[in-house]
This record gives sequence, structure tokens and C-alpha cells, in this order.
Amino acid sequence: MGVGVELGPATGLTIVGRRDALRAALVNLALNAIDAAGPDGRLRLGATTTAAAVALTVEDDGPGPPEAIRDSLHEPFVTGKPEGIGLGLAVAKAVAEAHGGTLSWSRVADWTRFVITLPLEPHIPPVTQSA
Repeated sequence: MGVGVELGPATGLTIVGRRDALRAALVNLALNAIDAAGPDGRLRLGATTTAAAVALTVEDDGPGPPEAIRDSLHEPFVTGKPEGIGLGLAVAKAVAEAHGGTLSWSRVADWTRFVITLPLEPHIPPVTQSA
């Protein structure tokens, strides 16, 4: 059998940002979750909104990251996978931050949850003046 996927209800929201970068970040989180869940595991994808932000959630029912790397998961070259290089979460974090958002993770009731939180208002990076 394979990993079961549960999708949250459609929100009808539109996110303004770099489509390819956001897609790559979410695909990376989903592939990590599939790997972590293992055979017969479960994956949940969802989105929720508040007045100011949208939270894109990827959860799996796997064992969670190894204790030794939990505080440094988002750093480059940190990985708990024998075949991993440790760039996926660092890139996902950079994508979230480039859009004015954040990437966070937690363990909630035996589920590992990664959340990309983005502001509903488009993030426009400041313009720097050259001399």
C-alpha cells in the first residue's frame, strides 16, 4: 500500500508570489512528509487564513525528525536522511521569508507539522539605492 493523502477543504484564496518558488517549497515539504510517513503512512495538506495571513500546512504521521537535529532543521546541510543533502528545508524557509513569511514546524498529537505562513498582502522587498 502507499501513503494516504488527506486534503483540507478548498479555501478559494489566492496567494500573490513567485509561483515556481512557492510550488518548489510546498513540493519539497510534501515529498519529505511522504518519506517520513513511510509505507501505509498518512499525509495531510491544508490551508487556513486569518485576517492577515495564510498558513499552508503539510503534516505526516511519521516519527518526526531525529531529536539531535530538531533545533537546526532549517539550516543548510542538516538532514536526518542517509541520502539527503539537507537543502530542502533551508530553501523552503528562504522562499517563505522572501515572501515576507515564515516556515515553522512542530509535533502535534503524533503528527509532524510544517507550516509556511505568508502575509495576505503581497510582500514587496525594499528598494535599495545605489550610490
